[in-house]
Parts: sequence; C-alpha cells; structure tokens
Amino acid sequence: MLRKQFQRLIVLAVILVLAWSPTQVRANDRYYMLMFAAQTEPKEVRASHTFALFVRATEGNAIAETHSISWMPGNFDIRPLRLTPVAGANLSLAQTLRWAGLANARVTMWGPYPIRRELYEMAARQATRLDSRQAEYVVLDRRFRENGASNCIHAVSDLDTTQPPLATGTAFGIEATEMVLEHFRRYILPTTESARWLVERLRLNPAEIRVATPAAITAPARRG
Repeated sequence: MLRKQFQRLIVLAVILVLAWSPTQVRANDRYYMLMFAAQTEPKEVRASHTFALFVRATEGNAIAETHSISWMPGNFDIRPLRLTPVAGANLSLAQTLRWAGLANARVTMWGPYPIRRELYEMAARQATRLDSRQAEYVVLDRRFRENGASNCIHAVSDLDTTQPPLATGTAFGIEATEMVLEHFRRYILPTTESARWLVERLRLNPAEIRVATPAAITAPARRG
C-alpha cells in the first residue's frame, strides 16, 4: 500500500515538473537569433569574440527563455598561441558585454532574426553542453575540435549538427561572425515584421552596440 502511494507521488511530481517547466513549448511560440561580434581597432585576436543569443518568445512578445552561446577561457585570458585546451566558460549576454567593455572592444549585432524552431533547439542543447563544462576552450582548435575543444566561433557554428563543420580559416571578429551567420541562413525565416521590440526587452543599449545592416549576411561560408 505504501509502495503504491509512493509511486503515485512520484508520478504526480513528474507531472508537476513538466507542467511548470520553463522549456515547455507551445504551438504559437516564436524563436529568434541575435548574432554578435566584438573586436578592437586595430583588430586583435585576444580582444575579439563571436557570440550569439537565442530567444523563445510567447504571446504578447513575452520572453519565455534565452540561451547564450559565448565561449571563453574560464580565466578570460585569450591566448592565440596556446597549444593545448583549457577549461572554458559559457558567459551570459550581460557578462559578455561587460567583458567587451573592459577589453575596449566594439560590439556589433546582427538581428534579431526569426528562426526555425530546429535551430533554437540545437542552440539550447549546445548551451546546456557548454554550461555543464563538458567542453574546453582553445583558439587554434583544428586538432581538438572533434574532441570537444573549440574557439568561440566554432562553439556557435558547431551547434548545427546537420551541416558539415564550418571552416573559418584565420577569420575572427566581424568577419568570422558574418560567416557563422551565413552558415545559419537556411534557418532564418522570411518576415516583414520588425523584431526591434526584442532589443528593447533585452535592454540592449544602441549607444553601446552597433547594429549591422541585413546586407552584412554576405560572407561566403567555406565547408571543411
């Protein structure tokens, strides 16, 4: 008898968790992607960064959930010539913008773009993996990428497991971010509606972030 009651309590608890889960998906949910680049002038690898934010919105333009992919070394010390991976950290959008300010790096934003749910879900899985510290960070990641260590650029691009890995060569900063954006072009939905409300909801300061034009999605994506 006690065993049956215990089993019922477990089932009830699972139902309640699922009912109140913040990741619960509804048919009318909408998904958005914002891409960012940070770089100094003149460009320096140690002060450049590619990062992204993925947003799930519900009715009334309410932000239900966000996932940031902003992969950095855990100590924020980007060493381009380091030969071995180090522990990484996936920063929030706010943390990344603070880092850019301290590095005197100008931030450029592309979007927000409405995207297919498929890309959002892959981004959520990648963010969860990075947040769990299952990956490492290294700038020169060619030898380590398949084993879970990557730079900030590939931490974003590799969330798409349906395409071959994106080869960015020696690109970094704005150039690399444009390549990642082109890599995701197939997931961007055509729309005539403005998503500027999302910028306001996220409290992104236009005085601190340069907004790129849609024409910036032109960089050729090389496969490798």
